[in-house]
Amino acid sequence: NRNPSRTFGMLVVLQYSLYMVSIAVMPALVRRSGIAPIFWLLVGFSALTLIFVLLLPEYPPRAVEKAVPAGRMRGLRLCALAAVLLFQAGNMSVLAFSVSLGETAGLPLDYVSKSLSGSGFAGLLGGIAATFLPARLGLTGPLIASLLLAAGSLAALLHAADRTVWVLATMANGATWAFVLSLLLGMCASFDTTGRSAVWSGFMSKLGLATGPLLGSFMLSSPASYQTLIEIGRAS
Repeated sequence: NRNPSRTFGMLVVLQYSLYMVSIAVMPALVRRSGIAPIFWLLVGFSALTLIFVLLLPEYPPRAVEKAVPAGRMRGLRLCALAAVLLFQAGNMSVLAFSVSLGETAGLPLDYVSKSLSGSGFAGLLGGIAATFLPARLGLTGPLIASLLLAAGSLAALLHAADRTVWVLATMANGATWAFVLSLLLGMCASFDTTGRSAVWSGFMSKLGLATGPLLGSFMLSSPASYQTLIEIGRAS
């Protein structure tokens, strides 16, 4: 694939679509049947994954089109993987506590929940934008612009008491999160011909999603405030 970011954009669109369907369906099933449907849903997704993997053809290494020094390529790969880790950790350190953040700012729980569900739709649009990003624009400009917008959306949460600011910030963060992640994963995949970087980028993404809430919980359990948490997440 000459443009891995488009492939990852399609992946993000699929993930957000399943997320929105699950959020819409699962609460009613859980209230009626308990937590068993959640686990059966996970089992079903795993079974479908296995089926699709068996249907995939072999993935031979791609031919190298341009000669790039091995040392430089290794450095670029490490920088891209570090960017995935920091971006995921920074975002998740704040968004994992978004419900309590909204309540602390004085927003009703129902309003917070609905606005966060809306951010999932914004993430869907972000993934679509990454999928159809014109190749002539390259990745650097759109990536820098979207990263600045993502940082700005987190900074806006410092004024979460304003309902308009809260909605715009969560929607902007959802869209930029999906867009930036698609581009970063695509960059990682483009830095080698075997697919190993794509696997490592997935690992770093999950590691960031796991460590972000952990670090956030440490900060909130200390005298630090939500303001400190948002500032650190924005800097990441």
